[in-house]
Amino acid sequence: MSSTLVIGRPSEEISAISDALTVAGCHCERVDGDAAALRRLRRQAFDLVITDPVTTIAEDLALLDELLEVCPQVKAILLAPAATPTEVIAALRARVYVCLTAPYDVAQIAQFAARSGSHRDCRIDIEVLSARPEWVSLRVNCRTLTADRVVTFLDELHAEVPQALRQDLMQGFRQVLLAAMETSRAINEFKVVEVSAVRTERTLVFYVRDTLSAFHIRKLAHAASAADSGLAMQLGTRWAHYAGLLANGVVDECISSELGQEVLLIKHTA
Repeated sequence: MSSTLVIGRPSEEISAISDALTVAGCHCERVDGDAAALRRLRRQAFDLVITDPVTTIAEDLALLDELLEVCPQVKAILLAPAATPTEVIAALRARVYVCLTAPYDVAQIAQFAARSGSHRDCRIDIEVLSARPEWVSLRVNCRTLTADRVVTFLDELHAEVPQALRQDLMQGFRQVLLAAMETSRAINEFKVVEVSAVRTERTLVFYVRDTLSAFHIRKLAHAASAADSGLAMQLGTRWAHYAGLLANGVVDECISSELGQEVLLIKHTA
């Protein structure tokens, strides 16, 4: 069971978050503000802290520095009225667990909270390789929770894109990312996947690179041709994802490398 500390004065929003956490099986406590949260953490360790929905990302990151001094293993879900791409990048660099902006989906918050206690070292799951508002590159480990966190960060990074378009695109990106993670994990559970998100004036581009060597990719391709391996099914599923995204109009262009371990997803936004 995940133990969660919620920051915020009593309100309908805070009550909805607390109720959703309880339904998700989390032990939940609430405090009125940042100072009270620090005092509470000095008396008892929590798996997760959810910041006050009315505070800014900058305020939450300053608080996180203090929280980590008191409880080095604590994770944080940052809730904020809004966030700029620069603030989302700052949260990524600070190894924040999840960053969400209003309007909040309390079920999503509760799901992330419930999963936070299952993995102690998630602060090292996402490595920022390079980050500017128009180009972010990450190296991530092969866990479903990590994929969901990456999707959330990239969704917030491109919040100016219409929600309906962005939602379909992010779900398509998640499918490709999970497919890459599955084949990596099949060879070596310590493998990682590299991801880039590029925003141009008229397009959104996502790049996913499976870090498996060409040798291992060819091994998968051979298994696919022989049709005698679970790895074959995973590789075939990956190519099926690419075709499906195009057929369903989720992306406008999908370009993969010869062996399929690198893929570009391109969506025209103008």
